Amino acid sequence: MDLILEQSPFSHSSVDDLDRIERAVREALPADLREESSLYFAGTTASVRDLAAVMQRDRTRIAVLVLASVFVILVLLLRRFVVPLYLLVSVLFSYYYPGRKEPHKPGAPATGPRRWRSGLV
Repeated sequence: MDLILEQSPFSHSSVDDLDRIERAVREALPADLREESSLYFAGTTASVRDLAAVMQRDRTRIAVLVLASVFVILVLLLRRFVVPLYLLVSVLFSYYYPGRKEPHKPGAPATGPRRWRSGLV
């Protein structure tokens, strides 16, 4: 079956449409074939969706590995268990503080551009 979506293959709506198409095709299958069958989608939108899923899994895995590594290094340096745990929890709490609408994006200025003045000028 060939389907061509009207919107850009890179748009979020195309990926959402592809998810809906996949659910509709899966639900249209007979009940005894649903669990045994595999659906494959090809094309730009399917590739974009797969790449986004892989990137999200990799980001999560990297975040967990970085936190674990920093924790182990802090435990080795400080020779305590509670202090490194407190440091990591405080950093995570400040990053995901519930008063913010979204976490700070790396590379974005925290409060906007600043003008630096030196004492020589």
